[in-house]
Amino acid sequence: MKLTKQALSLLKVVLTTTGEKELNLEGQEVTSSRRLNGEESAQRRHFLKVADPILEELGKSQTDFLESAKEAYKKENPQKKGVENPAYEQGMFFALNKDKKMLEDMSKLSKEEVEISPNDKVTAVVKKYFEEYGEKNGWTSGDDDLVEEVSGILK
Repeated sequence: MKLTKQALSLLKVVLTTTGEKELNLEGQEVTSSRRLNGEESAQRRHFLKVADPILEELGKSQTDFLESAKEAYKKENPQKKGVENPAYEQGMFFALNKDKKMLEDMSKLSKEEVEISPNDKVTAVVKKYFEEYGEKNGWTSGDDDLVEEVSGILK
């Protein structure tokens, strides 16, 4: 199965959460965890053993990319005397968010494809909860491309 890292992240969310909200012990609203039976839970663990290292590596590469962009910004725009650190940080944040090339390059990291080979049982569980998630909670318009990608792969 060949997926983008972004699609892999979406499948992890589908397998670990229901998309519904619940209150935690502190009274805060949080996403409800998905509770599975023993066999399905084992299949989720198999999927997460493959997905988690890939997603961790993605997070690290995005963090490294952002840190290098911040360092480049700091070299080009040194902090002036008298400017408070929060104001400088905010200016850097806005400048980096306006840099379309940097944002595209960062987006490319999550659109890299990876090959995973889940067995039939894992694929069946992923497909079941992917379809259930879409039926119960629906998808946002921003998810359209990902949903199409994953739907095509799971058929």
